[in-house]
Amino acid sequence: MKNKIVVFLVCAALLLALPLFAAQFGQGWVRILAIAMLYVLLCYWCHGSFWSLLWC
Repeated sequence: MKNKIVVFLVCAALLLALPLFAAQFGQGWVRILAIAMLYVLLCYWCHGSFWSLLWC
């Protein structure tokens, strides 16, 4: 259980840092990443499971 929390926090930190890293290559990449992360978040929220993201 403790390991899952650590993995979750590491993934969350990486996702938060991803747009900052992409900003070095222009604003277009930041917008693309933001839309992609929004898509994944909404699919997960609507369907309730990670595997349903493949069919969203």
